[in-house]
Amino acid sequence: MILLVAFFAPPLEGDKRKLIPVGLIVKVDTLPFQITSLEDYISQYVSNLRKHAEISEPIAVTLTALAGNLADNVTYSAKIGQSEYRATDIIMLSGIKKYEITYYITEAEKSSSYLPTIYRMIDSFEIKIDMSNSAINDTTRNNSFLTYENNSTLGIKIQYPSRWERLEYDDEGVLFLYPSESNSDKFLESFSIKVTPSNNMSLSELATESIDNYGQQFIHFQLIGSKAITINGIPAYLLKYTFTDKLFGKGMGVDIGTTTGNKAYVLTYFAEPAKFSNYLPIIKTMIESFGIQNRNEISQPS
Repeated sequence: MILLVAFFAPPLEGDKRKLIPVGLIVKVDTLPFQITSLEDYISQYVSNLRKHAEISEPIAVTLTALAGNLADNVTYSAKIGQSEYRATDIIMLSGIKKYEITYYITEAEKSSSYLPTIYRMIDSFEIKIDMSNSAINDTTRNNSFLTYENNSTLGIKIQYPSRWERLEYDDEGVLFLYPSESNSDKFLESFSIKVTPSNNMSLSELATESIDNYGQQFIHFQLIGSKAITINGIPAYLLKYTFTDKLFGKGMGVDIGTTTGNKAYVLTYFAEPAKFSNYLPIIKTMIESFGIQNRNEISQPS
């Protein structure tokens, strides 16, 4: 089943042709069974575009994000009726669903004034997670969370799903792993907390250091978003990115980093791009439960 909703701006004042200057269309449907990745889908999508006489080259594909997920931005010129439009398709896959936002803008000079409105609409787009999804059902719906607390070396406290495996490493952090879904599932979704000396670095410097490290660690590391946020009232930074791991393949990640006293805390969520949004309710619960123990004490100089 295909779900589609369309929005159109009224004709520009004085336009005798009554031409619609801008249109935005949201389309949701189920992926063809043979499609297994965004890259595969975009390749077929662009090939189909080139078959239509009303579509003009060049067709450009760039990386972007939609609703916090990896997406591709496809831009091209299209002739609709007797008018020329500049078209942009934003395409994102999540599970077995395809989400597509397409907007058309006429070549008229005044039409560019609609772009801030279009960007605001796109930024407001959200996916309502199906809570019957098996990955979420076993944890969020049953509300089966355990509490991890380490005051001696890490000074943190967090809730995590009882089915997820917990691994501590070298007194520097803790890793929570979602169990493998099948023998062929080599990419395990994970959430980790790493605690290291801050070395008096600012949040901006810590974020830059993380980006540089990922660029060396992963193949095809691509930053798709960064901004300043707060986590439970503490200033922090947020990074969103995609990468390719030599062993596990393509992934998508989010980092939330903060400092307190002389320590830096980095919370990281890794998932396959197609499954990234499936686990967000779980990750949100974990982040909201995260706490730094004795924060007031370690914030003060010794």
